[in-house]
Amino acid sequence: MLHGICVAKEIDLSFLSTEITGGFTGCTVGMYASANGTASTNHAAFYWFAYQQV
Repeated sequence: MLHGICVAKEIDLSFLSTEITGGFTGCTVGMYASANGTASTNHAAFYWFAYQQV
């Protein structure tokens, strides 16, 4: 939840399961930053990350 707004819900990740991929070790969730393929001197700082199963 981001300020009370759900940003991801009911996402089907079954295609990443060991049964489908034949040896995948698991899924991860987290935050990342991108310059969309362009050079950048910017940075990103994440001070907290919260996950709540819905």
